Amino acid sequence: MPRLGAASRLAGDQLLPVALAAVVSVLVGLALVAKPSLVLLLVLGILGVLGIGVALTHPGIAFVGLIGILAFLPTYAGPSMGPLLLIPSAVASWAVAVALGWRNIIRDGRVLRINRIDASVGLFALLMFISISFSPRTSRSEWIHVMFLWLGPYLGVRLLLNEVRDPLRILAFAFGIATTILAPIALLEHLGGSNIFHNLDFNGTEYAVWAEEHARFGATRAAASWGHPIALSMFAAASSLFTLAAALNTGNRRERNLWYAATVISLTMQVSTVSRTGWLMLFVGLLGIVFVFATGVRRRRLLGIIATLGVLVIGLLVVAPSALNAVPGFEKGDAQSASSSRYRAALIDRALEPGVLNAWGNAQDQVTPFVVGSTATDNAYIILADLWGLIPTAALLLLALALLSVAIAGYRRDPTGLVAFPIVAFACMAGLFVVAFITQQQAMIWMIVGAAGVTAERFSSRSRPADLAAPPAPQPVVARDRM
Repeated sequence: MPRLGAASRLAGDQLLPVALAAVVSVLVGLALVAKPSLVLLLVLGILGVLGIGVALTHPGIAFVGLIGILAFLPTYAGPSMGPLLLIPSAVASWAVAVALGWRNIIRDGRVLRINRIDASVGLFALLMFISISFSPRTSRSEWIHVMFLWLGPYLGVRLLLNEVRDPLRILAFAFGIATTILAPIALLEHLGGSNIFHNLDFNGTEYAVWAEEHARFGATRAAASWGHPIALSMFAAASSLFTLAAALNTGNRRERNLWYAATVISLTMQVSTVSRTGWLMLFVGLLGIVFVFATGVRRRRLLGIIATLGVLVIGLLVVAPSALNAVPGFEKGDAQSASSSRYRAALIDRALEPGVLNAWGNAQDQVTPFVVGSTATDNAYIILADLWGLIPTAALLLLALALLSVAIAGYRRDPTGLVAFPIVAFACMAGLFVVAFITQQQAMIWMIVGAAGVTAERFSSRSRPADLAAPPAPQPVVARDRM
């Protein structure tokens, strides 16, 4: 009997994978017959389950995968479902947030330890919800749509990156490797090639809006997978700042040179976008790196970088001056660029007029129709104030101040480089003065704010600088990646 039982168990063990394979085959076959898009949903579901497992056991690897989804799957690759636009990076972020949040509740009795960044984000979301009762142009479904695209990426990165021992290194690696792969594609598009990401048409409405070609100075502005050159430029700028911070922070010369190379690649991709927004982000971020991040040996390394950049700019002015056309201060009088700058300034002038913007939003757009030059409101703060009101907008500005305060708090007491996160997040907030929340750029911004939330938690929970690298949460039941 024991032998028979063992044989029965062996047969069962052999039949189980066969049965599972048969079931999966039937499901795939039915999906193919019914609608090919169901195959995609089935594959995404399987990958989602695997991704959650990786997030629980190897958060560093999961974070790299999350940034990969952000970088390579455009907004028009996600279908709409009711009020929700299922941008792939937002969906993946929510899956991670729910899995880690549920694990944390079971393990720690709470989702996360609240800090000033978390409180600022929560206040912003709450005031937007309250605005539904007062603003005539907002609704519960619109709030759900916006929170899906913003809170999921924030919480996903906030929880996931807190599980990683060296957050700056893994975040810079994720952005750097994505940029390195994306840069040649963007450069080919800039040189006149087709955009290969336009083949990912899974949402006709979003595709019609974002799968367009843009030109400036007689050249194609690369957008790659980001739907718009400005969005790609903001990703390139963030990547440049992260890899530069990682380079300044490491004591390994070989690794530092690799980070420098990744920074140069990011800057090259930024040039291919012919967009000034990314340069604005770089300017603000570099100011933060100079005055807050670069202390001690980091400062000496940064001085060397500044000298090298000076030589590079002079060389470009001599060899290829047109490469600097998109850089503020080197523009050559392009009429379209000048008109765009005047229009953005006129939007701000109109918004600052007394009585134009109200506490809880306007019944009609009181800004854009009164400004000659375009029909788009290229300012996220003006859009937010006109739709949701000055009070929720003030909460977003309060969040920006909270980011700045966290960055300043890390001055001279941050050996792990975590202060780079609120610096880059604040640079994103500065960029929103000249662009709206668009494509998956909005997910990226809230992911970076989530990373700044990790910085705030490490600063508030640890008193000794040497301890800033260690996650404050207790050791989990499952193994965790310590990349």
